[in-house]
Amino acid sequence: MRHKEQVSLDLDAANPELLRLQRYAITDPEEMTLAARHAYSEMKYGHPLAIEQVGEELAGLLLADARLQAWVATHGRLWVAASAYGATPSAAAALAAVVVAHLRRAGWVVMPFKVDREGGFGRMNYGALEQSARERAMRHRKISLSAEVASALQGEAVLVIDDLRCTGAHEVAIQQLLLRETQVARLAFAYCISFGGEMEAAQEEKLNHARIETLDDLLPLLQGGSLKPSWNARLVKFILRHSVSALQRFWPQMSLEAAMALYEAALSADGYYDMARFRAGFGSLEEWIFGRGHGPRRSHGVRCAAQGKVVHHHVREGKSGEFLCAETGQDMSEALVQYSRFKFGDVPALRAVVEGLTHAVIEDLQSRGKLWTVFERAERQGEFISLTAPGVRNVMSASNLLAREVGLRVNAWLTLQGLPTMVMRTLGRLSSGRANYAELSAKQRNNREKTTQTLIPRSEYQAFPSHVIFLDDVEVSGQTSNRARQKTLKAGALSFHAIFAFKVDPQQALRDAGIEHRMNQYAITGKLDATLAQVLSHPDYQPVQRMLRLLLQPANASDLPGFLQTQVSDSVLTRLYLGAMANDYLWIHADVAGQMGEYAPSLLEMGRAMQIRGLCTDNGIVLGGLTD
Repeated sequence: MRHKEQVSLDLDAANPELLRLQRYAITDPEEMTLAARHAYSEMKYGHPLAIEQVGEELAGLLLADARLQAWVATHGRLWVAASAYGATPSAAAALAAVVVAHLRRAGWVVMPFKVDREGGFGRMNYGALEQSARERAMRHRKISLSAEVASALQGEAVLVIDDLRCTGAHEVAIQQLLLRETQVARLAFAYCISFGGEMEAAQEEKLNHARIETLDDLLPLLQGGSLKPSWNARLVKFILRHSVSALQRFWPQMSLEAAMALYEAALSADGYYDMARFRAGFGSLEEWIFGRGHGPRRSHGVRCAAQGKVVHHHVREGKSGEFLCAETGQDMSEALVQYSRFKFGDVPALRAVVEGLTHAVIEDLQSRGKLWTVFERAERQGEFISLTAPGVRNVMSASNLLAREVGLRVNAWLTLQGLPTMVMRTLGRLSSGRANYAELSAKQRNNREKTTQTLIPRSEYQAFPSHVIFLDDVEVSGQTSNRARQKTLKAGALSFHAIFAFKVDPQQALRDAGIEHRMNQYAITGKLDATLAQVLSHPDYQPVQRMLRLLLQPANASDLPGFLQTQVSDSVLTRLYLGAMANDYLWIHADVAGQMGEYAPSLLEMGRAMQIRGLCTDNGIVLGGLTD
């Protein structure tokens, strides 16, 4: 074992001066003392004393190196970064922080910077990969420098710190980045350990777990004592990869402080909370925290923000059929009453849903999230923003009414901010949608007739640089918005974002897409009753498809004549009749082509009511005005 090695890396005359140093150069972990292996393993899993010990040793190596001393003397300072990481620090990042502190205490001027990384955060066994597999894994990662950092590094001396070098894949990627993006004068890599010879890469995993092998090995750091872990990506993934049963036994042994720190790290932009490998473990953690009154469940909002979605209410259905806030567990009965009535066009309920969703959208814009960047970019580059909703055929849906009203109000706010307003587009479809869409499974929704799907203005998106914001009243399975996203981006839109008044808990929606039907009928049961009469009594009532289907469905045929006579005004009756006829309700869903459809008997009865009131002629020409 060699405690110090200094070599020049491969370079040509056009490249900067390059240097590699390592605390240990080994071909087998057994060449290190047991204490050194244990310290390294604990450092990898965030033990603060081990981080300090290993970092101090590495700093001593650097301070004693004559070549680095000359670099600092020449440039007056040294720029230092850890190997690339994302939102959650790596073990190397904590190590680099200790090294920087020691170098500064020795009088060196040190300028820390960050090499950013995107992608590839879910892998657990990187240390077990051979060189070819590591190179493939690196291709799924994107590493970068900010424009400010790239400019600052021009002509400087740079040091990159990592805990271990095995195949050199990381080193090559960072070297290529620095040489491509900035003209550094000198570049050094410093490692705790460098593997050499023909040793298998799997030895790295043995070294990582020399001391930390099980969850119980972590407990001294997680039980609330004076020693607290330096949370890093490896520690987060190591815990969350375990089975739910193992974690349910583990959580009560952790302090609440440690559990909340793990929760925050898992919710970072790296996205561990939503990766298949860690999703169950994260769900167990969130349930344990929430079950002890330390909510809310923030994963719903974080997941939507990462997906470019704005949601006003996250909902789930309780065991007794009650609807609850998926984030806080609070009762949402009042909101579901409003939602159900809104779905059938109730004017006061529409106003309530519009007001809530408008505030949610404006609050998201004020937070300077993904949606805000769309408007900033459109303003800067002269692009356009379209607000759309699911397509309609002659009769508006509740989601279209919602999009129109929310769009008008958000546009007013955007204008005051000096930002471009949204172009509100009503998209069409060639035939009416399924009457029972809310009861369909995700597979059935995906396979429905093409003529019922929304038509996308492909030529306009291709001719004019456009971003698209899709607004719907609820997201359940995600089929509608996913299809809209795919078709919109394929048509040439620059970006796609979505807004929802309600979103069902994804796990519950996956099990039972029919939850949407129960939400729709929470207050409106499908009967021609007093609640429905109240909805239709408003003078500003405008028909929506769901109301037409309810009135005209065969189950209500016998009650319809009396209901129309006593509960529906001339103006509302006229609007209902015109809407139903214009939407082909006389013919759709026929058992035999060319025959009238399932709504025909009730629609013909509605026509007779129009004739009795003198609102249309015997041959169907509407005479009545649209107001009483």
